[in-house]
Amino acid sequence: MSVWTIVVAAGHGERFGGDKQAADLGGRPVVAHSVATAAGASDGVVVVVAPERLAAAEELVGGVQGVVSVVTGGVTRSASVRAGLTAVPDD
Repeated sequence: MSVWTIVVAAGHGERFGGDKQAADLGGRPVVAHSVATAAGASDGVVVVVAPERLAAAEELVGGVQGVVSVVTGGVTRSASVRAGLTAVPDD
């Protein structure tokens, strides 16, 4: 059995006051820290982002070992989680 991580980063950072996923944290975007940690703790990672951030996210995390796909999320958090689950390959 494989263990997968879905990093849901499709929000708009309204409470944060901006694009939280792209905010700098120690010289790297916040989402890069999340993805690197997830990649080290699981067999594969699916990253879910807002549609308008897809190209930037693919460039940012596409080269991280363990990231299998970057997909777009939905209007709600549950729709985004569902999109991530759909992208996880069957064992």
